[in-house]
Amino acid sequence: MAKQCAICLSDYTSKTRKKITCQYCSAEACVSCIQTHILSLNAEPACYECKREWNTEFMNDTFGVTFRTKTLRIHRRKMLKEREQSILPSVQVFVSMKRRISEIKRALEEMQPLYTTYSRNYNKLYSLRNINREIIVPLRVKMEKGALSTEEKSSLEVAEENFKKYTLEFEMYRAQVYMPYALKYHRLSSEYTRNLYRYRTGSTEDVKKERREFIMRCPATECRGFLSTAYTCGTCSQKTCSQCREIIIDDGPDHVCKPESVESTKTIKMETQPCPKCAAPIFKIDGCDQMWCTNGDCNTAFSWTTGQIVTGRVHNPHYYEWIRRTGGGAAAREIADIPCGGIPGFPQFSQPFYSKYTLITSKTRYIMFEIHRHVVEIEQTLPSYPQQPPALMNKEINVRYLMNDVNEDEWVKSLEHSYTKFQRRREIGQILHTLVTATADILRNVHMRMMESMYQHDLPLWVESEIIPTLETLRTYTNETFQKFGKTNRCATPQLSARWQLLAARTLYKKDATFSPSFKEGQTNTVVEH
Repeated sequence: MAKQCAICLSDYTSKTRKKITCQYCSAEACVSCIQTHILSLNAEPACYECKREWNTEFMNDTFGVTFRTKTLRIHRRKMLKEREQSILPSVQVFVSMKRRISEIKRALEEMQPLYTTYSRNYNKLYSLRNINREIIVPLRVKMEKGALSTEEKSSLEVAEENFKKYTLEFEMYRAQVYMPYALKYHRLSSEYTRNLYRYRTGSTEDVKKERREFIMRCPATECRGFLSTAYTCGTCSQKTCSQCREIIIDDGPDHVCKPESVESTKTIKMETQPCPKCAAPIFKIDGCDQMWCTNGDCNTAFSWTTGQIVTGRVHNPHYYEWIRRTGGGAAAREIADIPCGGIPGFPQFSQPFYSKYTLITSKTRYIMFEIHRHVVEIEQTLPSYPQQPPALMNKEINVRYLMNDVNEDEWVKSLEHSYTKFQRRREIGQILHTLVTATADILRNVHMRMMESMYQHDLPLWVESEIIPTLETLRTYTNETFQKFGKTNRCATPQLSARWQLLAARTLYKKDATFSPSFKEGQTNTVVEH
């Protein structure tokens, strides 16, 4: 066993040079060197040897409170700030979009009272015309049959006169007043809906094209926006000279460039870097070494210093823990990779249970079917626990920052809060993925053995004495992991009921609600109301 740090070659001590061993590999170093390594990363804490990211539990068990809550937190906030600064130009299109949405909304609110009045008058004239039409139709039928009385004939003449009058008024009002205003109102309403959809999803081709337009920061004081290829700011709408990159006052044609500004602009143009994937020129505003190309569908991370594309993997620490606890030797698999065909389909899985040769009891069959059903449901929820931050995760936060709705400190705090929420969901997803992966292995094993020889006399005993207890151990481990994670991170976590239904925290803490203690055939609810 090494007595010296592999990095600084200092002897290990009990505190300042305490030995730290990676939770995944055998890499060792003193706590001081590991902390220095962590603070040099532009990513979450990870092993210097295997590069795997360390989870919250390992960090809490390994490093002191002061380092985690102060030093590391300051570093993380700086990292998040720099990371978001590097992608702010791609958010500029949403600033322009939000401004347009606000403008349309105000216009619609101003138009609404008059539009309501015009609609009411339009409907009134339409109703008056139809009332007279309803009087005319039956009277004309009677007139054709020669059964029209003198009084009815007089009523018909009055109705026809009124019908002509209201029809003329209706058509004139419709053509001259209502339709022009209604068309304008509905066009604005459609534009509002379309822009709101584009703003919320950010996934249309129009948005992708617009993202490429914004190339550099706006030079205007107090503006955080970016210039388009037309050198117009998407936030403050001011224009900038392309030669000297100074604000053009009032679109004046008499703008004269300063020679020193022109030379400075030429120097800046020389300081762009091409994307290693699509060759689009990238301008580094400020921030970390890791850059992000937003050109079309490129979405490539690369190092500003080396020009190399940055790649990485997200690993699941909970699967390693489950393997250690059960004594297995299989390696952990990547998140969202349910191997070997995953969970057997229910028709295939259930077939041997219903065979006339099987000795499996109905109770055992019911338990296995319920576990299968709920694990499939959990598997379908895994995409809602992303393992990488979504591209537009902080869109709303960044838009508010670019529009000067929040100051820089509030912006960074919001980024930190958003990333904390993402980290929690990611780790909950890792726990669920571990559950699904391990259960899939067990269910496939059961299915394969039953298909090979479903008439074995020891098969029911094997399922009841080995498989079901193993599954119960897995369920208990999952709940313990959730509880430990919730306690460590001070957050609510879900739990697996006795029938393997995933219950949200709000269900667990519901007043006068308890877990159902065991499987009961025909039972459909896992929460029993008193």
